[in-house]
Amino acid sequence: MDAPEFRFAPAQCAKDTVAWEGRGFALRRAFDKTDVYVNEVFAAARYLTNWQAVIRGGSSWSGESGFGAPEAFTNTPAALTHSLERTGAAGQAGKRNCVAAQSVALAGPASEGFIAIGMGGRITEDLGQPEAAWRAAKARQDAIANRVVVHTPDAHLDAAVRMMAFATEGTWGDSAILHGGWSWRSAYLGWRGWYGSTCYGWTDRVKRSIQHHTRLGAVHDGPDAGDWVRNSNTAPAFTTT
Repeated sequence: MDAPEFRFAPAQCAKDTVAWEGRGFALRRAFDKTDVYVNEVFAAARYLTNWQAVIRGGSSWSGESGFGAPEAFTNTPAALTHSLERTGAAGQAGKRNCVAAQSVALAGPASEGFIAIGMGGRITEDLGQPEAAWRAAKARQDAIANRVVVHTPDAHLDAAVRMMAFATEGTWGDSAILHGGWSWRSAYLGWRGWYGSTCYGWTDRVKRSIQHHTRLGAVHDGPDAGDWVRNSNTAPAFTTT
């Protein structure tokens, strides 16, 4: 995973538009054919006209918020703060080609706060109560880690059983069990990834995945009309985002 696309570069902010709304920011980003992402079969922008990614974030701290220079993002915090264009002085609802930044004055040797960031789901509600969101996330993580607990003479094996619960959880796409290694987030029918959900007690997900494949995997036109899922290896019945 050492491709340039997976490492931050200031030029990647060129299509980003950041706006501060209430206690948090919203980063909006549209995609076109020049983006590597659009080449992926799971890319929502391939199928949804005018689709934009909207990422929201904020914190429990009070401080000066604004727009930072992308070139300063990988520099020191002081450099990023120095580049900060305050929202009050900006006089605009949003700014393109920038990063969202917040400058907070910390009191004492230690200061506790909570940061929430995400896309979709409950992120709008969570921005209003980031501490409650953190506690809920912590409870969820604990529940996943404790789905299967083993005690053996090998501490590494004990830890691996817990970690595999998180890896298995990551293959659930809300409507189907997804393939993780070969075609990321493609809902192939079958494959051994389904076994993990069964072993960890997520049989309800296996049931939902089968139901969605049955409903969405039917081919209604073309040379394969009448078939159910053309080929589980080369043509995913559907994808999730």
